[in-house]
Amino acid sequence: MIETFFLFAFWVSVAVFLLYFLGIALAPYLPNKIKNEHFECGLPASASTPKKANFGFFVYAIMFIIADMTVLFLI
Repeated sequence: MIETFFLFAFWVSVAVFLLYFLGIALAPYLPNKIKNEHFECGLPASASTPKKANFGFFVYAIMFIIADMTVLFLI
């Protein structure tokens, strides 16, 4: 049984590497000025220091997760 697992893991690894290298070999390589530039998403920052998150939100989220898991295991 363990030999079957190792054979399966070996062939899956070989297939992953073959597909990876096949993708590299067949993918077009067309760099241009726009593709090589750095980019950022979102709006520019409006303040020099970011606003701090409310700690109460995290406490509420943790309490909800605890209550949800308690109900899940008690049912």
